[in-house]
Amino acid sequence: LQSLYYFNLAAFRRVQSLSEHLNNDTMAGVFRSGATAVISGGASGVGFAFAQRCRSHGMNLALLDISSSNLKKAGEALKPKNNEKTETYTMDVSSTSDWSKVRADVEFKFGSVELLMLNAGASFKPEGGKQWEDPDYFHKTFGVNVFGPVNGLAAFLPLVQKTKEPASIVITGSK
Repeated sequence: LQSLYYFNLAAFRRVQSLSEHLNNDTMAGVFRSGATAVISGGASGVGFAFAQRCRSHGMNLALLDISSSNLKKAGEALKPKNNEKTETYTMDVSSTSDWSKVRADVEFKFGSVELLMLNAGASFKPEGGKQWEDPDYFHKTFGVNVFGPVNGLAAFLPLVQKTKEPASIVITGSK
């Protein structure tokens, strides 16, 4: 667990800066006790740091990640302090069926989603080291980094729009 925290120090500072900026805007109402955050890529890096920030506001968490071992560590680190709930979901963001299953379970367990953070991303290596000769490399890269957020929006936008409370969607990306 030390490596999880060590890895997240810089990410936590970026998230802290971002959330302080957002708290000065209309998103301030989203960070509140009892609100629910769904975070893809939530088991490490920026996603985990953002989950820590959400938990510090008393929010419920639905953490999505492809790594079940990282999810287990994140779930243990983000144990509820009061009446918050934490659920973890091992899933592939490029899979529309995974998104549908997670959405149904989140809706059943939490009822609403006030913060949707589409943060999962991955870097792949082409087979043989030559990306132009490996179409699967492009399919995997686009499947996660482009269609992951598209799939997440398609699955969760109706649930986010349904809430009567302030709600936001955050989509992150990296090089």
